[in-house]
Amino acid sequence: LFGSVLGEIRRLGMLEDRRCLRVDGTRLLADVSHLTRGDLVGETIRLVLRDLCRVAPELEGDAEFERLWDLYGSGSWLGQACSAEKLLRMGQDGYAALTLCEGREVGHAGLLQRVLRENFGTTDGKLRALELSEMESDRVRTPHEPDALLGVRRSGPWTGDEVHLVETADAGLNVVVGVVVTDPRQEDSTVLEEVRELGLAQVPEAEVLLADTGYGTIANIVESEEAGVDLVSPPRNSTRQNGYQASDFHLDFKGRVARCPAGHENASWVTRPDGTTFIRWSASLCAACPLRQRCTTCTQGRRLELAPSWERLHAGRIRAKTDEFRELYRHRATLPLK
Repeated sequence: LFGSVLGEIRRLGMLEDRRCLRVDGTRLLADVSHLTRGDLVGETIRLVLRDLCRVAPELEGDAEFERLWDLYGSGSWLGQACSAEKLLRMGQDGYAALTLCEGREVGHAGLLQRVLRENFGTTDGKLRALELSEMESDRVRTPHEPDALLGVRRSGPWTGDEVHLVETADAGLNVVVGVVVTDPRQEDSTVLEEVRELGLAQVPEAEVLLADTGYGTIANIVESEEAGVDLVSPPRNSTRQNGYQASDFHLDFKGRVARCPAGHENASWVTRPDGTTFIRWSASLCAACPLRQRCTTCTQGRRLELAPSWERLHAGRIRAKTDEFRELYRHRATLPLK
């Protein structure tokens, strides 16, 4: 359906003379309930018991089956508080249900095995509930959609996928020209190539792609340039919280000369084969410097370690402060996602 609508948009000439694209990601929520661990285990047991009713009617009257059915068959336990002791009993009941499945084709038996494996372990041969810190992040959250994964962003967690929408971003009416759905744990930067190619396939004349910081790695910026696209994305900030950052130093890469905020030149400059640059200042010079408290606590003098991409990153940070960048990036803000 989306392809048909996009084809009609193209036929009407609405994609002609487009030069600017934008992308943003948002949550695609799975149609699931957020179950507690007790609800998850109990509901999975219930599904297995319902399967057994169909494939093994001879179990009717079996004492163990009737015991489990009385506990889990109706689902009336959903939403009730679940203590550690109760969760452990539910784990034991889950393995009891699997015993009833032996030698039978039971649809949800494999899922129950997985749920029990992800929520329980053994110590000295005794079953125990795993601590949250021991559990896998991609564990089953609901038996009704076991492949739904948990995504986490600064705005909070969700269960489902992430969808990246590619849209035109010129003056006037704009339209979505591409959709990329990903694992919610996948970094935005890893889908930029697919996003860019998808956009160019629909709008070959596009010269600019507006994206947030998550997409804008140095590698993506360089690769986009090689594809003829200016990836306009705010560069990532330095992780140094206090004091002088590398951007506060005057760095002459050709002359291999660096001056600190106090005006002192470096004592050494070493560039490794991998492109990483190490710059060091004299320990005695730093010890006597009045700016030492804001610069370094190292007794061997201030040091800088610069990745091969540092020059490009620094240039991007300077560009992001210009009026030209702000005016261009303003067009991305109209995509109302997240």
